[in-house]
Amino acid sequence: MKRRRVQAKKRPIRKRSLQPKRSGPPPSFGEMILNWVLIVLILLILGFVGSWAWRFFAPHEPANLPASGPEKKVEILREIPRVEVLNGCGVSGIAAKVGNFLRKRGYDVVNTDNYRTFSVDSTFIIDRRSLRAEYGRRLAEVLGVPRARVSAILNEDLSLEATVVLGKDYRQLKAFRP
Repeated sequence: MKRRRVQAKKRPIRKRSLQPKRSGPPPSFGEMILNWVLIVLILLILGFVGSWAWRFFAPHEPANLPASGPEKKVEILREIPRVEVLNGCGVSGIAAKVGNFLRKRGYDVVNTDNYRTFSVDSTFIIDRRSLRAEYGRRLAEVLGVPRARVSAILNEDLSLEATVVLGKDYRQLKAFRP
């Protein structure tokens, strides 16, 4: 017997679609909205994580070094400086009197109070905002305080530009001269 070769029947090739077949009904409008909300929330979380990573791991310039050259920080002084007057000698009412004196000369006196001690011998001024103690120098001229007693102790948290601490030499100030 002769063997015959049997050829297989040629079957047509079926094209498969790239989309998987869904076995259930299409998603409802509420489910689609929920999917979009989840996508937006995931993007927000990724943005926050990326921002956090950038802040801690990206190279930044040191913030404590002074700027040099044309990028130097320009100080803008307030037209009406906010001042605090503290009584450091213990004589009643002198902080209010110096506060009124400064108000008449265009200063915004935001606080008159007692200093932490009453044993201050010489009146001094603390500049809170200006790197070169510009507020303190102007205030020293108005009050008649020597420039040597003006210091700059910067504090951005305080909402004032200068602090005047009155000492036992308060009678030498312009506010107490006739």
